[in-house]
Amino acid sequence: MSSISDTLESFFDSYMPSLSSSLRENRLERMSLLLDHLGNPEKTFKTIHIAGSKGKGSTATFLSALLEGKGYSVGLYLSPHVYDIRERFTLASRFFSDEEYTLALEELQEKLSSFSLPSSLGPEKPPTFELYTAYAYLLFKRKGCRWAVIETGLGGRLDATNTISPFATLFTPIELEHTKILGSTLTEIAREKAGIMREGVPSFSFPQREEAEKELKRNAEEIGSPLSFLSIDINKTMEDKIKIKSFTSSIVKTDLYFAYSVLLSLGLIDKKDTFDLSHISLPARFQLARINTGKYSIPIVLDGAHTPDSALHLKESFSKEFTHRKAMLIFSTAQDKDYRAIADILLSFSDECFVTGLGEWKKGDPDMIYSYIKEKYPEKKVFLEKDIRKALIRAVRRHESRPIVVAGSFYLASNAKKTLEEDGLWEE
Repeated sequence: MSSISDTLESFFDSYMPSLSSSLRENRLERMSLLLDHLGNPEKTFKTIHIAGSKGKGSTATFLSALLEGKGYSVGLYLSPHVYDIRERFTLASRFFSDEEYTLALEELQEKLSSFSLPSSLGPEKPPTFELYTAYAYLLFKRKGCRWAVIETGLGGRLDATNTISPFATLFTPIELEHTKILGSTLTEIAREKAGIMREGVPSFSFPQREEAEKELKRNAEEIGSPLSFLSIDINKTMEDKIKIKSFTSSIVKTDLYFAYSVLLSLGLIDKKDTFDLSHISLPARFQLARINTGKYSIPIVLDGAHTPDSALHLKESFSKEFTHRKAMLIFSTAQDKDYRAIADILLSFSDECFVTGLGEWKKGDPDMIYSYIKEKYPEKKVFLEKDIRKALIRAVRRHESRPIVVAGSFYLASNAKKTLEEDGLWEE
């Protein structure tokens, strides 16, 4: 990680991480006051706003890359970051220069020195996510971006990003998530995410489950947003037009096709256009790479799957990418996660498992996880290896042509990639 990354981490960590749920209703007013104080940088570029439960980051990344392929300067704002805080604020997935990150940070710091919020709206200083958002907008303005692709952090209606006036809004698949905050049903969650719609602004959606589709349609009609549900069909035409990594997963390809179809519908790209997106890599979101030992080239999947739903998504992606094959699993998760449910799903397509630690970044309990798996799955080969480097070495020695899957935590994925890079084994 670069020194500017450390500087950014230190600055944002000095603020409180988030607002309590009781203060969420004030978020948009808080954010609007902050942006007004900064001179409303979000009004200097056109935006595409994305909400959903899965596929937001990859869809946003592809949208920004396709727009860049048409010659536009495009800011991309994502969350969370996996390997480097700069992943949140990029030029179509490419980092800004260190000087650009520094100057934007200095501007934000200077403006914050004379800013406070009314006590009626909660804490006088903005929480971290609001600052992330404001910082992204300052970066994009300073760079002269013509477009920005903005991913919501949580939900939509009360998300800090929902102060923009988008050119279009997009919805990736909506599922049960953050139920204590967004609601306990698909209808309630879809209603929260539909809060990014605007009157007269076109909306586009993946195919959705019946409840979510019905709620998106209801909100679109009520608000006056023309809504289109796009069929997701990877076809030869798209593959001829867009160059991507040869081992990009089929699940990720659907996100690419959705992004491509949206931009065609908006008239921002043309069917005759061709694009080279072979540089695109999606950190720890079914991230496919290889471990190259010189003797072997072993497929490896890094996935931050740390909930039962995200584990199911990983299982689906793995099954499509590696039909009728079993995985060699390297697994750990934080103490506050449902490790039993996650392990049950991941072990359904794995026949060997190394339980490991999360390193110094995040507290976990590999002994507890190992005991659970060992007792419940006596027929599987399960090993406890708390050091990630040793776990990777042992997995490589035992892989027997099986893909290696590292899953359960973004911290684990980050540590695994860093270790493989240090050892000269990582191959994009």
